[in-house]
Amino acid sequence: MGARILVIDDQALMRDSMAETLRRAGFEVEPFASSRQAVERLRKSEAAAVVTDLRMPELDGLGVLKACQELAPPPAVIVVTAHGTVANAVEAMKLGAADYLTKPFEPAELEVVVARALSEVALKTERQAFRAASEDRLGPAALVGESAPMRAVRVQLEKVAQSD
Repeated sequence: MGARILVIDDQALMRDSMAETLRRAGFEVEPFASSRQAVERLRKSEAAAVVTDLRMPELDGLGVLKACQELAPPPAVIVVTAHGTVANAVEAMKLGAADYLTKPFEPAELEVVVARALSEVALKTERQAFRAASEDRLGPAALVGESAPMRAVRVQLEKVAQSD
C-alpha cells in the first residue's frame, strides 16, 4: 500500500470521490467529514499528506493547515475549495500548503498534485538527511564531491592543514 493520506471534506460526495481517486492511485486513504476528528487522528499517527476542503463548519482548511504545520514531520497539505479566490490561494500557500485546487477538478489532477507534493516532501527529507550525514561525517564546512579536481583540493588541504 502507498502513503497514508487523510481526506477531509464535509460534503460526502466530494470526500468519497477524492478518497476513491486516491485509493485507485495506490494510496492508503482515511476519509473524514469532521476536520477536528481528522486533526486529532493526525496528532496520534502521522500521515504523508492531507487533502482538505477550505470551507468547513468546525475547523476550516486553513485551521487544518496550521495544525498540520505543528506536527513533526508535517504532512503535505493540499487545500481544495469550490470558493477559490486568489487571496485564499495566496494565504494557503503562505501558510505552507503544498498546493491549492479549485473545485471542480479532474481526478487525474488530484492524483498529480498529491504525487508531486509527496515527491517534494521526500526530496526535502532526503536533503535534510544528507546534510545531517555530511555534517556528522565531515563537519559543517565539508567539501562535497568526488571528482578528480575535488580530490586534488582535499589532498592540497591536508598538506596545508599540517603546517603553521
